[in-house]
Amino acid sequence: MQPRAEEFLHLLNQIDEYLKQRVKRHEGRGFMMRLDIAARHDPVLQRYKEELREFSELRNAIVHYRD
Repeated sequence: MQPRAEEFLHLLNQIDEYLKQRVKRHEGRGFMMRLDIAARHDPVLQRYKEELREFSELRNAIVHYRD
C-alpha cells in the first residue's frame, strides 16, 4: 500500500479513537454512528461532519479494494 494511503488510514483511525472516547457508551457503534452522536455536542465535529463521512467512505474503499 502507498505511504500516503497508510498515513490517511492512520489519521482516520486516530479520529475514530477520539470519537470512541467522546461516546463511550456507544462503543459497539460504527464510525458514522459515533460521528453523529459526538457531533451533537461538538461544534467542530458538526462543522466537519460531511467531510469526515466522505473520508470514512474513502477509508472503506481503500481497505476493501487493496492490491
